[in-house]
Amino acid sequence: MAPVNRQSCGLISRAVLAHKRGMSTPPEILRLAAACAARLREVAAADASSLEAEFRALLSAVQAMDPKFGFDRDGRPGALKAVRAALPTSERELLDAIVEDHACEIAAVHEAMFQVARAAAHPRENENGA
Repeated sequence: MAPVNRQSCGLISRAVLAHKRGMSTPPEILRLAAACAARLREVAAADASSLEAEFRALLSAVQAMDPKFGFDRDGRPGALKAVRAALPTSERELLDAIVEDHACEIAAVHEAMFQVARAAAHPRENENGA
């Protein structure tokens, strides 16, 4: 597992800029992304869950690529539980709402990116409004 990054993920925009300036994408990332793309082409009526295994492998490879992409999915519940326990009741409810809102945003981003990839893999379907 990649080390936990203590910096803001807002640095992703810098990473994208660095990539555009010539940072090469590791072959493993390219291979895993191609596997996801191939799976999209195979299943015309796919939904995001049909790519779960391929996407998780790609996500893990991206996470390991650079510390700025590090996160600790396994440790997060324990950390949240500890922070939650240290808060008064009203702040606990606020924290829960913030965490749930963030989880919904991540799920929406995941679904949106899936829809973009699916549209790119099946351009004819989009022309017909399917």
